[in-house]
Amino acid sequence: MNDTFGHLGGDEVLREAARRMQAALRPYDDIARYGGEELMVVLPGASTEVAAQIGERLRAALAESPVSFGEHAIAVTTSVGVASAMAGDSPEALVGRDDDRLYIAKRDGRNRGAARAPRASTRRGR
Repeated sequence: MNDTFGHLGGDEVLREAARRMQAALRPYDDIARYGGEELMVVLPGASTEVAAQIGERLRAALAESPVSFGEHAIAVTTSVGVASAMAGDSPEALVGRDDDRLYIAKRDGRNRGAARAPRASTRRGR
């Protein structure tokens, strides 16, 4: 985004993406910027199945219409990784599983979600 539309355009896309995502979440869910253009959503009490459904709702909310920036209509898509906390998980283990699934979604064609376990590691740097 920033390379094409500048930092102001990238910031506008992030603001609008956050607004759309917040509107698609339950009142007690939370969203935060995790790094670069990655966002993390915390869905307390959600099963993997429910989290995958919410992830699809978020993906659709982002893709439904472009973000306006000046004379530009910027199409927004997202890849979604879904992981559920397991007993004894460290935060790093949970985020690592989610990251694996995010890269499955990207590998499988982007603008989609992935909630299944990877067959082989797909994470960056492996």
